[in-house]
Amino acid sequence: DWQEVRRKLLWAGGLRDLPDARPGAGYTGHSFNDDNHCDLTTMLGSVAHNQNSGEIRGIAVGNLLGPGIETASLPELGPGGSWSTCTNGCHVEPPQDV
Repeated sequence: DWQEVRRKLLWAGGLRDLPDARPGAGYTGHSFNDDNHCDLTTMLGSVAHNQNSGEIRGIAVGNLLGPGIETASLPELGPGGSWSTCTNGCHVEPPQDV
């Protein structure tokens, strides 16, 4: 069952499965469920609240993910958190995916 595998991928990467949360408030229903959110990475707490100021094409300017990262991340794994990132820009050198 894909949904069970997906939940385990999220858990292994340090995220809760929050498919009913509002985008920006911890929503993880997109993670591994489309052709763009196919990655999961740990986040340093010092950068989790950074915003796109236009340097990443295809990503909304001012896209505030920090509160959602905090909500969806498993706190027992330590400071920082995890997020399901976009693969936009991963094909360029140096990679510019987010």
